[in-house]
Amino acid sequence: MNVKMIAVLIIILNFGQIWAEEASELSEPLTQETISCDPCELSFCQANKPANAKIEATTLFWHLGKSPLGIPLVTSGPVVPNSAPVYGTPGTKVVLGESDIPGCWRGGGRYSIRGKDCKDNTETEMSYFWLYERSHIQRVLSNGLPDSGFLAIPFINALTHEESSSRLALPGSFAGTAEVVLKNWMQGAEVNGIFPLPWNCADSFEVRGLIGFRYWNFQEKLTFSTNSHPIIPSVDVFKTKDRFQANNNFYGGQVGFEALWCCQYFSVTARTKLAIGCMCERGRIKGSFLTNYFFTGKADPALFPAGYFALPTNKRPFTNNEFALIPEVNVDLLIPIFCQTHLRIGYTCLYANQVLRPGREMSRVINPTQAPAITAEPITSVMGEKAPKPLTKQSSVWAQGVNVGIEFSY
Repeated sequence: MNVKMIAVLIIILNFGQIWAEEASELSEPLTQETISCDPCELSFCQANKPANAKIEATTLFWHLGKSPLGIPLVTSGPVVPNSAPVYGTPGTKVVLGESDIPGCWRGGGRYSIRGKDCKDNTETEMSYFWLYERSHIQRVLSNGLPDSGFLAIPFINALTHEESSSRLALPGSFAGTAEVVLKNWMQGAEVNGIFPLPWNCADSFEVRGLIGFRYWNFQEKLTFSTNSHPIIPSVDVFKTKDRFQANNNFYGGQVGFEALWCCQYFSVTARTKLAIGCMCERGRIKGSFLTNYFFTGKADPALFPAGYFALPTNKRPFTNNEFALIPEVNVDLLIPIFCQTHLRIGYTCLYANQVLRPGREMSRVINPTQAPAITAEPITSVMGEKAPKPLTKQSSVWAQGVNVGIEFSY
């Protein structure tokens, strides 16, 4: 009897041990999967959810739109004794100016960092971008030989209110060169708070709201230079330079949305933002005329503070503030490279509606009494109507292009 009871007890203990081991094997995988936090073990969509932090370094290749230049700067026409080509007369054509300066492609960069608050699932983002400075040059010249072009600087005389011009190159007498150089660049920074929206209904698609602050800066310089000299070698100097510069600084708040759609192998992020604020504009105009024309014996050249379009009446810094909008659209394709590392390829379009630009600050209405290069007199004080004046005309600027970068998450 004791032997049978001992055998039954051994069988019961063995069965309990087998049941406990099987239950342990069933529960251990479920526990490990529940507490696993390694992003490498998650699906791509799960890995794209807001991480603790994201760092992005991106190369930009953007095209900046054309720059306005709506007035004629140099005309060419038939040789008329004791006269010069006058804008609008038969046979006269514009050879420099009157049409906008084309835009160009340029490189740049953008850096951003994005952190997550695990308590309320919101994020904070800071970013900075810039575009390199590029120059665009347009030039016209005449060598002064008998069969060369007759060049002149056209303007409207503020005293007579009629078309007039000043000689730049006269065939058989003196040569002339005129050049326009445009330089511009762009940069900006922003700080945004990003938060989930309540109507997200799928793991593969999510929409987030955005609210923040934006700073944007756009600077542009336009220089118009001329040089006239006799075709017979001499020491004569007759050079002018008109400089127009604009510096635009935008400060304002912005709102927007960010949408994320993902599948097993890649994801797409689309973002739209609208910044509303103040565009603080500052312009600067400066002219110069270097010549020894007024001195006997061809002495060293003297510098006068007046060119052709930059004269004492508009040669001063000026400021202006305008209500402005800056919308921006960005679409990115994210492709996983390594765990927590993605290749980001995208497109961006940015537009600013109220911008001060140098080409819009050049006025054709000139009082020539203050322009020694026109009157051939060493006088820079104006007599009569004060013209030209700073115009502060508003324009716009846009940029668009592709972005290629790397994003690190952890």
